[in-house]
Amino acid sequence: MLGLGGVDDLIKSINDLNEHFGIAKTLKDYGISEEEFLSKVDALSELAHEDQCTGANPRYPLVNEIKEIYLKCYYGK
Repeated sequence: MLGLGGVDDLIKSINDLNEHFGIAKTLKDYGISEEEFLSKVDALSELAHEDQCTGANPRYPLVNEIKEIYLKCYYGK
């Protein structure tokens, strides 16, 4: 089992790999304008909620929770 230090090490390793391979940290970093993103985030959240794989999650997410994840991915929080 990973201790707290192990989780921090794992996160650092993933971030290092992303940097090495040129993977951006946020959706915004890919050049998606905030206006375009915000105009589509509600529809994206609905589509993700309706996806057949969503029901296989251990905890069924609400649409607003999916939207929150998208927003965090865009803004990098």
